[in-house]
Amino acid sequence: MEMDSKAAISVSAWSGYAGEKLVREMLASLCEQGPAAVVNPQMVLRTQDGAFRLGKKTEDFAFLPPEGDAGEPSVVWSLAALSYYLFMGVPVFGGMPRTLQTASTPVPSIPPRKCSRELAALLAAMLDYDPGKRPSLATLAKELERLGAEAVPRLLKGEIHPEMADESFWKEEME
Repeated sequence: MEMDSKAAISVSAWSGYAGEKLVREMLASLCEQGPAAVVNPQMVLRTQDGAFRLGKKTEDFAFLPPEGDAGEPSVVWSLAALSYYLFMGVPVFGGMPRTLQTASTPVPSIPPRKCSRELAALLAAMLDYDPGKRPSLATLAKELERLGAEAVPRLLKGEIHPEMADESFWKEEME
């Protein structure tokens, strides 16, 4: 997934260990940048050295949380919506958050072949309808760091993606 500094991220089967690693790296990088407004795929750029950065704000209502653009909790929701889109290839809640997500709407799950249960649970918490129940950007950054540190040994034991536990297959990713 090599992209130039003007290219927005693309959806190209971000799944399994490599996809999970990319999503964790993207989320950690964007948390560090502390976006002040909701984020969508057209805003997230990937430089030639692999770094993620935010470009110009663009409107895309598929990534707007039910409360609208209302500060940090809204940013957290949009980051989760972006991650869901990268894993699943479709917008969460059908891409119409103000009409489809309510307090009683279950958050759609991401299957284990796409990402670990831990990352899926974190994304579900980020997509909570109640902005007060979502993690902060600082909490999110800490949790992503913890997930990243635990991923490789757990993957090798077959605990995250059992079908991908062959050390030789992921050798480049492990180093």
